[in-house]
Amino acid sequence: EDIAYNGQLVFEEKILEIIENLKHLMPNVRKIALSGGVFANVKLNKKINEIDWVEEVFVTPAMDDNGLPLGCALTTHKLFNPSFKPFKLQDTFLGVKYWNNEFYYDKSKFIERPYDEKEIAYDLKAGKVIGWFQGRHEHGPRALCNRSIIADPSVPGTYKKVNDRLQRNDNMPFAPVVLDDYADEIFNVTKSRYTAEFMTMLYDTHLEWHDKIPAVVHPVDKTARIQIVTPTSNNKFYDLLTKFHALTQIPVLLNTSFNVHGEPIVCHPKE
Repeated sequence: EDIAYNGQLVFEEKILEIIENLKHLMPNVRKIALSGGVFANVKLNKKINEIDWVEEVFVTPAMDDNGLPLGCALTTHKLFNPSFKPFKLQDTFLGVKYWNNEFYYDKSKFIERPYDEKEIAYDLKAGKVIGWFQGRHEHGPRALCNRSIIADPSVPGTYKKVNDRLQRNDNMPFAPVVLDDYADEIFNVTKSRYTAEFMTMLYDTHLEWHDKIPAVVHPVDKTARIQIVTPTSNNKFYDLLTKFHALTQIPVLLNTSFNVHGEPIVCHPKE
């Protein structure tokens, strides 16, 4: 633990030093865009976001090697179209989509029923852990509610149940997905709100919510790697979360990816 703590500390100090050096070269800069595997470290991103002169931080959603083809494509496009300007992504659902006839399962073990977000909200309230699979899969390493495991963050035992199945360690809390209108009430989102739609920024959790959503709050520093969901970023999941909030008064769900460490994000139904 001491080695990990000091490794993180030196890492943060050096990256912050680089950013301050760049500030001296470009004193008018107030907004920072970050890309690369270094910025999968959300604790570092939080430190950058807390620099006084920084107005906003945006982290490429595919901050790891997944972003390389996107960067190459953008660079080539810019070469042939010099007037091209950056634009905001509504989502990162750039992967493959599958159809109902591509889902195979043992019908003797599973019950098929029509989709109903209210029924699923009741299942979540009852403590069930649900695999959520819809539309195109996410570009990048974060499960953003198209290929996600979801659960009620307030139910005792949920954290251990999911943790054991995914072979994770106890120092790695799951991420909370939160309705946009309630993000400020639960978390200290003073700036860099847009990048939080892609689960790339860490924020402090307000004291009164520490014990209400324990499965998604870090047990030591009470931070959370949040995903803000809006009607335009993921409408279907937004509706489910709205129904869950109406039942429980908790506008947050636990969200994590299907894959264990070292594996790519789940794509095909058979996976």
